[in-house]
Amino acid sequence: MRKKTKRLLILVTSAVLIALFTTFFLWNRRPRAHVSFRDLETYERYEFISEQSFYDLIDESKSYYKDLTILVDVGSDKEYESLETYSKKLSTELGIEYKDDMVPLYKDMNLIYMMIGNDDASVEIPVEIKTQDTTAPKIFYTFNQTEHEEATDIVISEGSTVKDNLAVSAKDYFFGDYVQDISVTASESYTEILDIGEHSVDFTAVDEGGNEASLNLKISVKKKVNKAEPFSEAVDIPTTSLVPESMLNDEQILVNRKNSLPKDFEPVLATIPEKYAVSSGYRATANTVNAFEKLADTMVKETGLKMYVTSSYRSYDYQSQLYNGYVAKHGQKEADRFSAKPGHSEHQTGLALDLVAEGGTMMTFGETPQSKWVSQNAHRFGFIIRYLEGKEDITGYMAEPWHLRYIGMETATKIYNLGLTYEEYLELE
Repeated sequence: MRKKTKRLLILVTSAVLIALFTTFFLWNRRPRAHVSFRDLETYERYEFISEQSFYDLIDESKSYYKDLTILVDVGSDKEYESLETYSKKLSTELGIEYKDDMVPLYKDMNLIYMMIGNDDASVEIPVEIKTQDTTAPKIFYTFNQTEHEEATDIVISEGSTVKDNLAVSAKDYFFGDYVQDISVTASESYTEILDIGEHSVDFTAVDEGGNEASLNLKISVKKKVNKAEPFSEAVDIPTTSLVPESMLNDEQILVNRKNSLPKDFEPVLATIPEKYAVSSGYRATANTVNAFEKLADTMVKETGLKMYVTSSYRSYDYQSQLYNGYVAKHGQKEADRFSAKPGHSEHQTGLALDLVAEGGTMMTFGETPQSKWVSQNAHRFGFIIRYLEGKEDITGYMAEPWHLRYIGMETATKIYNLGLTYEEYLELE
């Protein structure tokens, strides 16, 4: 009996050892490569994603492998490309700049995770990367030579349509700064002659992904007024009035070809720091100087662009020298288009500045990105572009995108939103 028990024990022990040996042998011969993925998300289409992001999909705490390469399945019969090769080819096809270690997400992608185990056996795991375009286009409108993205109140004169006064466009952005123009649908009131009063115009734009953008503009139709009479092209324009003494140091002062300053008037002036001007010695009122410093600093912060003051306060006598020089060189009629007679220059108020872009000239300022930024942002700091294109008959001077006038943030913002000249704004007031 004892012998039978002993044999049985030996048999059981042998079976257990064989089972353990077999399990260990099979476990040791398994392909030593395994990967566990985190939850896959849907990525935004038409944007760049780092190559590292695809590696970060792996839950390293649950994965084991000796080597890993991520490839892109670009066709049938296991036609694979590296992420770098795929990105370079796609960037060329799309006409966009290739970025190192970045993959443009143009459509869904089929990735192949190629792993090598400790036993040098390879394992291929296909992973589908889903993409979706969820970003709506942007609608812009141009009113009085200035492009807007946000809705503002707009004033037009009776007898004209909204379409006559502003242009609307829509842009779909992809891969950063690349833009595709798309069509805009407008409500019927966009092309109608509207009655005097308040109106509303709606605009919509839909991109290829079905994303919709909308913009609603409030339109005020005003009765035509003749108080702001156009300036004559005659050489001699009589001064209608001197600026009242009470307004001489007021930031709301109006100085133009019909309103003049006394010969001896000089405002209280502060010096413009050299870093904000083309050289030393430029002066303006303290509020004008402080506002321009903030304007210039913000431009650098937001765009990296720089600009400088090239003209500021001018005395009556200095303006007289400039004007007479222009008359001698160009003739009085031509000089009157771009230069003020002494006493009629805003520069004498200490509230006006002329600008140049870094490395440029005053006359080419309007062609620079600095000029575009200033035209859209100057009001945030209390400035207006004083002489607008197409408004020569109202302001009396040709367009000067380089000429800023400090007037205070509240008034400047109202004028900017209305798209008017200072003369036209005062008529509404």
